[in-house]
Amino acid sequence: MRDSENDLVMFDGEDGTQLTLCADNMWWETDSAGGEGDPPCLQTPGKKSDVAVGFLWIPGPDGAAWPVPLWVKCR
Repeated sequence: MRDSENDLVMFDGEDGTQLTLCADNMWWETDSAGGEGDPPCLQTPGKKSDVAVGFLWIPGPDGAAWPVPLWVKCR
């Protein structure tokens, strides 16, 4: 769901993973198109969308790790 005030997108995964991402610079794909930029399924603030998000866990210097989103698939 996109926040209209800061333009960030909150993602809640089926496994409980939560990500916040800046959708205006993501690689994205739909059934008929793809590109880089603002995914069409995430353009409306406050609207929940069914998406898949690809991400990597990046380790930090103190042993902690955080997820970095790489792409969005609009379902």
